[in-house]
Amino acid sequence: MDNAQAIIEAVRRCSETEIKEIQDDPPVAVLAVPDGRKVFSLKPYLDEYLEAPERRKGTATVATIKSFVDLVNRFKDSESAIFADNAPKTPRLVAVLDYNPAEASYPDHPGKARFGQHRVEYAFPVSSEWAAWTGQHGKEMGQADFAQFLEDRIADVGNPGEAMNTAKEFAAQIGITLASPQRLMELSRGLSIRVNAKVTQAVKLSSGEAQIGFEETHEEEGGGPVKIPGGFAIRIPVFRGGVGFEIPVRLKYRTQGTSILWSYTLQRVDIIWDLVIAEACQLVEKETELPLFYGTPEK
Repeated sequence: MDNAQAIIEAVRRCSETEIKEIQDDPPVAVLAVPDGRKVFSLKPYLDEYLEAPERRKGTATVATIKSFVDLVNRFKDSESAIFADNAPKTPRLVAVLDYNPAEASYPDHPGKARFGQHRVEYAFPVSSEWAAWTGQHGKEMGQADFAQFLEDRIADVGNPGEAMNTAKEFAAQIGITLASPQRLMELSRGLSIRVNAKVTQAVKLSSGEAQIGFEETHEEEGGGPVKIPGGFAIRIPVFRGGVGFEIPVRLKYRTQGTSILWSYTLQRVDIIWDLVIAEACQLVEKETELPLFYGTPEK
């Protein structure tokens, strides 16, 4: 064999390929190439000619609990499972429709795990009211910012005469009278007028209110002190579209030199948060008739 023929033969050997089928269930086709070269699976290329997917996969994101239940009921089977992640800021429900079988056998695939890739997810949408009040919970604000906050959120404040036992018990425990929306609006406007005034005194009254004196800079206001209520109650939904929950609010302040800083603390918010999610989980568990686990599914 001369050199030219040897080169041709070498090129031919290096160019030879063969499609082989690995005996498995189901069989898998691979492309075999000469030594020193890679082996490629033909499956991605063959999948392009499938008339339908081999299995369902992907995550559907829904906007309401009802849609979550309806979609789960549409695709569930006896081995589907739901997971509830009660994270403080990102709670969600995840249904794994093709979850692993609980027993050693499964009608279509005896003893085999499933992919767990067909899912439905619902991320609890926090209401704008809840986000606003919890966002400023425990944070100190200057007088102008606090006055503006009260005015912006006044629609969330409940009337003391309609307060439920939770707020009434809170007020009785710490010896205060709950303020009405009208009283808080008066407070907001009174503080707005005295934004640039200096604090001269701050005393506690026997009623549980506070009385703050200012060095008056606006003659038309007469220079009188501002009475500060000890607390109030708000009624807001936790999640968008949900029912309102009554939350007692403790109003606080502290002087800093000749100015004053304001803050408030929400009572029982952790309990309310857990309660609302637990109620949603109970509803989902009942409507889907599937097991529900607190936590997150395997990735």
